[in-house]
Amino acid sequence: MNDVIQLQDYKPHATGPCKCSFCGEKYVGVMPIPLNSDQGYECPACGRFFGFLEYPISGKPEDEIYVCNKCDGSFFSVHRDGIICGICGTKHLNVLKDLNAAD
Repeated sequence: MNDVIQLQDYKPHATGPCKCSFCGEKYVGVMPIPLNSDQGYECPACGRFFGFLEYPISGKPEDEIYVCNKCDGSFFSVHRDGIICGICGTKHLNVLKDLNAAD
């Protein structure tokens, strides 16, 4: 029972479906808020810190959400020379052309 933690000790936190960009494992993750955008979260399968939320946490239902046209991921890192998908690593140079609006 040593692996059990009290979530109220780590509030606020977020939970949701995650995917490891190293091994592809899909799992439900729990992480602190604010989210750490510089490093992924530990994957329960491979133990590497490449886990990311598959879907955005916030936003209004009527907001348009963009997803990667290669893996349908919606976690991105913004750089001067483009936007990089945090799930598969695809670099998108023309955001409006390369990213698909999610249905």
